[in-house]
Amino acid sequence: MNKELDPETAEELHELYAELHLTCGRAAAALRLSGNWDAPMDEMLERYHQEEARAEAIWQRINKLRSGA
Repeated sequence: MNKELDPETAEELHELYAELHLTCGRAAAALRLSGNWDAPMDEMLERYHQEEARAEAIWQRINKLRSGA
């Protein structure tokens, strides 16, 4: 991304990166909890996969904004 960002795009990217950060944190927590005896492994792994898919969708939105599409 070599061009200047307009304030609206910069704000949207900021929000997307913040959302991505939180989503990755939730995915990491679910993955960590999937090995915990107190948490149902299948449920935690499913939550991990959902958060992973959400993170991928956010990353695609970021790339689309960065490319100017």
